[in-house]
Amino acid sequence: LKVFCERHEGVDVLVRTGHSDEVLQMVLDDDVQVGFSRPVNHPDVRTIVLYEDTLVLVVAASHRYAKRGTVTVEELQDESLILFDRDSGYYGLILGLFRDLGVVPHQQMQLDSIEATKKMIESNLGIALLPEVAVDREMKLGTLHKVHIQSAAPVKRAIAIMYRRSKPQSGPMAAFLDLLGQMYGMKLPR
Repeated sequence: LKVFCERHEGVDVLVRTGHSDEVLQMVLDDDVQVGFSRPVNHPDVRTIVLYEDTLVLVVAASHRYAKRGTVTVEELQDESLILFDRDSGYYGLILGLFRDLGVVPHQQMQLDSIEATKKMIESNLGIALLPEVAVDREMKLGTLHKVHIQSAAPVKRAIAIMYRRSKPQSGPMAAFLDLLGQMYGMKLPR
């Protein structure tokens, strides 16, 4: 969005957030022209996977695992885990990971905002699995630290773009699709 806004100063960009099903509904209702979410299929919507997002375990800089950089599955049982709310696709992914590891996490909070979750972690009120792209800045600043879970396979989730099939994509929308295509090395159909 930053690059698009710099290149197209006269175009007003409205950003709305929601869970994947809500984003799909916004696209279907023409509340937005384009949505980003996990891949959700609908016959009226073109859905194209752009990249895979990796969830990483993050802790506060002052947390005992921050310097170690690794944690065992058994150690996680005693931690306060901050989860996304039950309506989020991340909720099931995260609980599935812990189930596969044979761990029942202590769930202290369920939040619907990645930003709020990061603030709770920075305040050392718990740990969380968050999208790596969402915590890149905080990891570079040193306020959050990524911790590897021993014996755990990476948790990945596809991120897709969605837009209406029946609408011609021209003007700013065509320019936006072209920019995304350049960034992700693909040609996005109009």
